[in-house]
Amino acid sequence: MARQLDEQIAGRFPVGQRLRVLDVGMGQGTQALRLARLGHQVTGVEQDATMIAAAREALAGEPDGIRERVRLVQGTGGTPVCTSCRAASTWCCATAS
Repeated sequence: MARQLDEQIAGRFPVGQRLRVLDVGMGQGTQALRLARLGHQVTGVEQDATMIAAAREALAGEPDGIRERVRLVQGTGGTPVCTSCRAASTWCCATAS
């Protein structure tokens, strides 16, 4: 999966360009964290509370600069709920910065 993602990004965007990425169905956040480590801003959406908890735990172990690039949202694509401030909307604490 990582190789495929790298190929897709490299084939469509200039090297070094920072992207805003939406990872829908992110699971435990493996790819979201990987992309954040590469400098991209990532919003990860997942409906499963167990997977969100795993992603949150993995994110907690990252340096501040990485954590600042990731927004975790629990939802199904309807009205998401921000896991940081629990706002049920498309605007929340994470988008205010």
